[in-house]
Amino acid sequence: MKRRWEIRLVPRPWRLLPFAFVPVAVLYGLFSDRFHAEGWDALFGSDAPFTLLFTVAAFSAVTMEIVKTLALRRLYLVNAALSLLLLAVVRWLWSFSS
Repeated sequence: MKRRWEIRLVPRPWRLLPFAFVPVAVLYGLFSDRFHAEGWDALFGSDAPFTLLFTVAAFSAVTMEIVKTLALRRLYLVNAALSLLLLAVVRWLWSFSS
């Protein structure tokens, strides 16, 4: 007998965890003294305290889509490795622009 494969959408709130840092970083930045002194550069400048969190959240989302598309096993381990690799490449490229 043929087995029929079904895709079930199961809510997994922990997949959204990387995005939880974004509103925290924005709120922290908006209410900090540095934001009032420097403006938007305080949030998105190269030495901003939460630039790393924004970058990790973005790359985590991108790499998770890559991992799901390729149907790789051990999704979270592969996602973490790809995120860190992409983050290292971006930081390395970013160092040339400054």
